[in-house]
Amino acid sequence: MTKQKTLWGLSALMAVILMTGCKNNNLFGGLHDEGSGDAESLVVDGNAALADKNYAKANDYFEKALAQDSRNAEALYGQAAAAMGLSGLSVGQLVANLTQNGGGSSLQGAVRTATLPSLQVHTANPDSLLYNINPGRLDDALNVVIVNLETIRMGHSDGKISPNDTSLLINLGVARLLKAVSEPLKKDLIDILEVSGEYTIEKIKNPLVALDGDCLVVDRSVLNVGWGYLNLEAAALKLNLVSGSTLDKVKVDVNDLYEKYGDEVSPCTPTSQFPPPPPAAPTDGIDPLDLP
Repeated sequence: MTKQKTLWGLSALMAVILMTGCKNNNLFGGLHDEGSGDAESLVVDGNAALADKNYAKANDYFEKALAQDSRNAEALYGQAAAAMGLSGLSVGQLVANLTQNGGGSSLQGAVRTATLPSLQVHTANPDSLLYNINPGRLDDALNVVIVNLETIRMGHSDGKISPNDTSLLINLGVARLLKAVSEPLKKDLIDILEVSGEYTIEKIKNPLVALDGDCLVVDRSVLNVGWGYLNLEAAALKLNLVSGSTLDKVKVDVNDLYEKYGDEVSPCTPTSQFPPPPPAAPTDGIDPLDLP
């Protein structure tokens, strides 16, 4: 009888452990206080906060995880998603918009339907790629997103996320394209508009002045356009999106956008080739003064 009671007790204990732990893909994942524990536990908590769209809490958990393990790919990726959410964009919705087939929409349409209603702010030009988004807040978030995702893509993380992961490439590509718009817009230099699927460049400051550092901003913008193109091209090839998807259309349009830079941003004529050589460091294409 004693042996039978012991077996029943062990069975009950295992049932509790399985119910509390396996939902996190971790046998003992439920046996820690939320927001505490090792890096893996904090990543689980961060992902749960992301699912609840609590981006501030998610960012806090991923930040704590990275303090323990700076190479944790899942924490790097999660923090990037949280940063985008705090800026006003839903990463998951944006990726879904870009990978849809059967015509899809423009990059402008993909961004607008991924904009979180609670964080919308009106900007001057409704044709702006970043209409309804705060360019300064987005630019700050993109600095985190780009550094984190490039760290994974360049193989500097723990390898839990492949450097060639399709979602990683799409997110990084879009982050680079958005960075090409957000920094010069934040600094009131130029804006990128999209009208009927065609990109145009609007000068806010005219003329641009090289001695003011304007051309450095433009050069970084051009590089980010090129790097965004490379990432989206790699993702499109992996997904076999030859034509008809939003991602494929964006890739083609980005090529056209680069060609327009040379005509529209004089005297800051881009000097880099298209597409440019891949970045050498995760921080490439970001103003060092803007890095967190």
